Amino acid sequence: METNYYIIIPASIRSAKDISPTQKLILGEIITLSKNSGTCWASNRYFAEVYDISRRSVITHIQELESKGYVKIRYKTVDQITQRHIEPSVKIPEGGVKNLHRGGEKISQGGVKNLHPNNTSINNTSIILSEVTSFFVKEKKTEQDAKDFFYYYESIGWVVGKNPVRNWKALAKKWISNIKPQQKLKVLE
Repeated sequence: METNYYIIIPASIRSAKDISPTQKLILGEIITLSKNSGTCWASNRYFAEVYDISRRSVITHIQELESKGYVKIRYKTVDQITQRHIEPSVKIPEGGVKNLHRGGEKISQGGVKNLHPNNTSINNTSIILSEVTSFFVKEKKTEQDAKDFFYYYESIGWVVGKNPVRNWKALAKKWISNIKPQQKLKVLE
């Protein structure tokens, strides 16, 4: 099964030491799939096919994510059909990931309370993919180049080293200058 979208794994999840790499991927998928409705209702079969693991492994990974407070699982029955809803404890705010930190006070069920954005200047400015794409098109680059730039910096929390990005356009110009021109292939006749 091939998916046709990016998953977003916030830096706080990517650097978490208490979950496995597979759990990080599954959690990224859950976060992405729940972005619009707040919950993910993908089946164990879906995760098993996407990540080429057994359904039993999926169940174990999701149960561990729940026990560690990364997700909440609820079941809803409608017309005698029970559906699982997985709600991530870490949400992607409007406009994308902005240096979310897992922190704050633990709640009794092992979840995390007080998730909050890092206090950096990048959080005062929402960087939007459409703006980045327009900028790249004006610079005579492709939409894919814009997406590569945008999703790379989204994934690392819009930082360079330990410093927050203060001027994304300057950073984009540097990125563009490092893009190798596509060589045209000669067609042999």
